[in-house]
Amino acid sequence: MSLIVTRLSLSYTLGFVLGMGLFGIWLGMALETFLRMILIYAVFVKGKWMQVKV
Repeated sequence: MSLIVTRLSLSYTLGFVLGMGLFGIWLGMALETFLRMILIYAVFVKGKWMQVKV
């Protein structure tokens, strides 16, 4: 759900509010993917995921 909200709000803001058009929409999607990558990397580096028992 947060993926959709973040991607749509960034794309809408860049594409329509700031008047960047189609380029702004694509830029919003790319920025959302980049932000998600940073968050996933931070979780990976923290290493707490290795202690989970399955």
